[in-house]
Amino acid sequence: MIRKYEIRISLCASLFLCFFCQLPTALCQLSNTDSSKVRVIDGRRYYVHTVVKGETLYAISRKYGVEIRDIALENPLTINGLKTGSVIKIPVPIRSEKPARSLDGKYVFHTLEHGETFYSLSKQFLVSIDEIKSANHGLVNGLKSGMTIRIPVFTQIVTNAMLVTDTISNYQSPLTNHLTLTGDHPKGVAITNIQSDSLTFRDVYNVGLMLPFYLAMNDSIDLNKEIYEPDKIYALSEIALEFYEGALIAVDSLKKQGLSVRLFVYDTKNDTNEVIRLLQQEESLFTKMDLIIGPLYRSNLSTVVNFSKPDKQRINASHHSSPNLQIFRFSNHIHVVSPFIITNDILRGNPHLSKATSCFETHVGKIALYIARKYISRNNHDENKNIIVVYSDTTDLADEAANGRSREERMLSDVFKNKLLRNVETLHATSLHSYGRDRDTMEYSSPSLSLRHVAYNERGMEAIEEVLSITDTNVIVIPSRDQVFVSKLISKLNELKDDYDMILFGLPVWKDFANIEIEYLHNLKVHIASSSYIDHESEEVKSFVKQYFGRYHTFPGNYVFQGFDIVYYYLNTLKNYGYNFQTHLPEITNTGLQTSYEYFKTGVEDGYENKKVFILKYEDYELKLVNSEW
Repeated sequence: MIRKYEIRISLCASLFLCFFCQLPTALCQLSNTDSSKVRVIDGRRYYVHTVVKGETLYAISRKYGVEIRDIALENPLTINGLKTGSVIKIPVPIRSEKPARSLDGKYVFHTLEHGETFYSLSKQFLVSIDEIKSANHGLVNGLKSGMTIRIPVFTQIVTNAMLVTDTISNYQSPLTNHLTLTGDHPKGVAITNIQSDSLTFRDVYNVGLMLPFYLAMNDSIDLNKEIYEPDKIYALSEIALEFYEGALIAVDSLKKQGLSVRLFVYDTKNDTNEVIRLLQQEESLFTKMDLIIGPLYRSNLSTVVNFSKPDKQRINASHHSSPNLQIFRFSNHIHVVSPFIITNDILRGNPHLSKATSCFETHVGKIALYIARKYISRNNHDENKNIIVVYSDTTDLADEAANGRSREERMLSDVFKNKLLRNVETLHATSLHSYGRDRDTMEYSSPSLSLRHVAYNERGMEAIEEVLSITDTNVIVIPSRDQVFVSKLISKLNELKDDYDMILFGLPVWKDFANIEIEYLHNLKVHIASSSYIDHESEEVKSFVKQYFGRYHTFPGNYVFQGFDIVYYYLNTLKNYGYNFQTHLPEITNTGLQTSYEYFKTGVEDGYENKKVFILKYEDYELKLVNSEW
């Protein structure tokens, strides 16, 4: 189902971005049906699910792999939640990986399921019934379950966000209206350890928000896009739009606290040349910014960071980037915020940059701290703790990408080892000693710990099974973001679940791996480190969702929460510290709705990384928080 959004931009006292969604008619009475079965209703395929006691909309969305908003739009749900025993319909996602592509790229192949009709297929694949019949020699004998047919590729894609053409210039030019802010900040969102310097306050702060809206591209139709190709343009636009919606709520939430801000919004188009053009065109405005949030992507962000540096630094840097940037000759000290970039190398030599997302080294370090506290007892030294770190060991010199991943995994394995040993020694006053290493394993032992590194090479599972313990719990850390490797390894370990007690730890990107069976994640008690976590049962989140639903008539996605948290944190910091706030960042802690903040400076001449990481565990078909205090 393609939803059309109308975006209206008002340049009055405040800026609003509103999505108007048409909700379907009320769901007809459905019987208590097995949720594993698929039914065709009004030409669309659905799972039919009966809500059980204690079940949440979030848990259901995770179970079926469907967005909360998509479930909500198909059912007469109230913002207050679900009722036990109610029956809801859940749209079956159209999997792009399932149909096989023909050699000429004009068709996809589809295997018919029970109940599918010409009408339902035309609705699902957005082609006419006549086109389906013509592609399959008329299908004179009709459709039969299990039959594989050709579906013509739909070549006229309607955008997820229909943008009013005359608003494009409003985004390209700064929105100079002074925003009056309305509403209180959400309950529980608090900043602590506030210290003020009255010399750095302003009556009104100038804040730039640079996001890839792709406005011009969303205003046109891509005639060449095939139905099973990723929705790159539209999905990326939605990221920016959701982030922006959350940002506006954060801005509104600070009015009663006395903050005044001018918000300048720019469409970067994820194009470095466009960013340079904006910086040149709006030069006088950019030099007066107190804060710039974004751009989202590395090349665009590097350009803005270079501009934000003091005159001497920027001139030197311009020789190594774009000569167009040599136009800037201002002693700017503008603080720039990176919302999404993970690696810390962007912080080197950029003391006016902070990064809201923790790097993988920080995630692995927090996993080591959690394991040291949770699984290595301070008192029970008689019980051996079998901790295993597994990484891929690529020896194919021709595959540079695979070698790069292998190098990263070895580096993260060493980070884990060093952090774990240091934490154990600090927490438990235990001295650990290395007692052996060879090509496949590096082993460390003490009365309280057995730590082994396993290189998953041509020996595969044989090397892992050699170090698994039958009597002790095996804590297995896999510091890899290679989806193929992780999926294969988890599948192999799941085959051993009845023989060994295993607990797995992994990286935040695992949340996005769609090809891992959810049962495997539960069987192996998988934990992941993550920079974000939303407690959908908390009163603060429920209050925010209700506020967002009342404003946009749909449920917020993760980027809405992220936009709110980041903008709220930094604007509140401006309000309490003034425009020279960055040196105080390590003093400020904030608990947001999805992201919490604990910054530290990564080097004397470097920027700031948010080191707050959550440890989450797969349980009851959702990710649950297992640590909150550190």
